Amino acid sequence: MVKRLILLLVVALSMSTAFSMPASEAKVIAKPKPPTSNIGCTPDKPVDPTILSGSKAVPGTTPFVPKPDVKNNEYWMQVDSEPRMNSASQLDTFGAQLITPDEQQFTIYFKEPMDRTSVEKTLKANVGEREVVIGDTCFSFHWKSDSQVVVTADQKRLPAKNEYYFLGYYKLNLKGAKTKTGKTISSENGLTLYVKEPKQLYKVTTDGSKQIKLTSFKKSNESLILSDPAQRYLLVQRYAQYCECDGPLLRFSSLYDLLTKAEIKYPVELKTNYMGAGTFVADTRGFFYPAPDAKVAPSIPKSNTAYRIALKDYVHGSGFSKDRNYLFVALGTKEQKTDFDLGIYHLKTGKLERHKKALKGHAPINQVSDQNYPVYFQDEGQYAYIRLEDYTGTDTLITYSYDWKTKKVAPWKSPEQVTYLGFKQSTDGIYRYFGFTEGKVYKGNKLHQVVNNQGHDGVWIPGTHKLAYVKSATSNGGTADTLHLYDADQKKEKTIRLQSNDSKIIGATPDGNWLFVVGWK
Repeated sequence: MVKRLILLLVVALSMSTAFSMPASEAKVIAKPKPPTSNIGCTPDKPVDPTILSGSKAVPGTTPFVPKPDVKNNEYWMQVDSEPRMNSASQLDTFGAQLITPDEQQFTIYFKEPMDRTSVEKTLKANVGEREVVIGDTCFSFHWKSDSQVVVTADQKRLPAKNEYYFLGYYKLNLKGAKTKTGKTISSENGLTLYVKEPKQLYKVTTDGSKQIKLTSFKKSNESLILSDPAQRYLLVQRYAQYCECDGPLLRFSSLYDLLTKAEIKYPVELKTNYMGAGTFVADTRGFFYPAPDAKVAPSIPKSNTAYRIALKDYVHGSGFSKDRNYLFVALGTKEQKTDFDLGIYHLKTGKLERHKKALKGHAPINQVSDQNYPVYFQDEGQYAYIRLEDYTGTDTLITYSYDWKTKKVAPWKSPEQVTYLGFKQSTDGIYRYFGFTEGKVYKGNKLHQVVNNQGHDGVWIPGTHKLAYVKSATSNGGTADTLHLYDADQKKEKTIRLQSNDSKIIGATPDGNWLFVVGWK
């Protein structure tokens, strides 16, 4: 069941082109004064008390930054690099935030003037109250007033450099601190923080001669998605709240411009497969979001690739055509779970081609929450493939194909009963790779070779019969990732040692000379 849940979370990613954003003026920030004190050890990094809280939402920069609410809270704690992550938001559902070593700066606002020494000692005393910290955590304090302090945390002992998982976790909790008048803080509404290195994007030549690091992210990110067909904009997702669980975690979304190195923040979550009301926005750079209301709309970055869609039906899944001219949608009522209409929507004309009850089957099911996942679409040029589940709840896939020439929908049978949600197809359609769990290459409907028993996905190099995928190995020297280039015609492969850990290939350049790889370093 868990295996199936993981498989259903795999979503094929679409792509897109140009983008325009409003210009913003850079402000020169004066260097902060030295911290008034530090506790635990001497920090490696200086304190930067730049405060973003309470600032007005600016399109593409700081959307919907909340104002500290000390009227209803004894204190308000926020992550300075992303003030939407704060002690109030953490209470909503889950009990932690995911940050990087470079994001360990926080601002605390108090309802009443505080005894500074009491605050500093209490914070240090409570650091390991919930979890055991990997390495010592030291704190530096820069007091702006008795009611506001900027805190910087730092771990002095970290695991080996090749470790890519959690570097540590700790608690910021001020229960027990004293106010100037001697009152004791009773609230435990602080922050639990997991420290983890951010993922980066690399560009690797298919002959292995060059590996170029394209990003130097300092902020936490959960996924990097190259959904833009022009390969300029990288979709960056980070957890708004975090837990080591299968819960439906909210994400903050932004675009990273690989050309200008600028981050473009959105006040809404961007998804590569949309499910929701029929009024939404489809941006041909490969993502969707609900149609913004009058309050949210001014903070949406401007884009000449975004289309506002207005359908009367509820949308149970969506996907772009390969040329980005059309949109596939599974249509029905909000309560509907089976037997959807298939819609092919022309983005420029708004014309909808509808096939009633063409998608017979059940929407994919989240085995943890019993909620539905979106119906999955994959356009390969001549045919587009649509996947649902059968009615029995046995995780059996039902796949349909849509023929662009005949405009007909028909059941499509996989070469064998595979459990993977999709497949990757070579440019000419001769080979298909069923990765993730199967690791099988098919030539037509015949099994050609099993190339990967580690369960990694792969990418066909455009214009070739060469498949690229990644394997990981652990030794005394740590974890090492290798890029495998498999030639399906020759049934041979070569390997390249990667610079990154826990790596994944997310795309290739149209000329077939470069691969895009995501991983930690």
